[in-house]
Amino acid sequence: MKNIHIELEHNKKFGNTIEIEMLNNLVSDNNTELMVFTAYLQNALSHFCAMNILIEKGLYNSAFALVRVFFDTIVRGHYAV
Repeated sequence: MKNIHIELEHNKKFGNTIEIEMLNNLVSDNNTELMVFTAYLQNALSHFCAMNILIEKGLYNSAFALVRVFFDTIVRGHYAV
């Protein structure tokens, strides 16, 4: 179980890094592809953070249920762009 907590800390830092990068890079209104990509990235990031919170609370089944939604968002974002 100690490894899970180490990975959760790593995931939190990774998620924060991605969020900071998204906030620092503004997307212009005329770049539709980048706007769509950013929307899917934000959606995937929220699922990623939610899975980490559920794992931290010991709700592994609920976290596992979000894996499909997480990858679905990634695939849709890739297809859309």
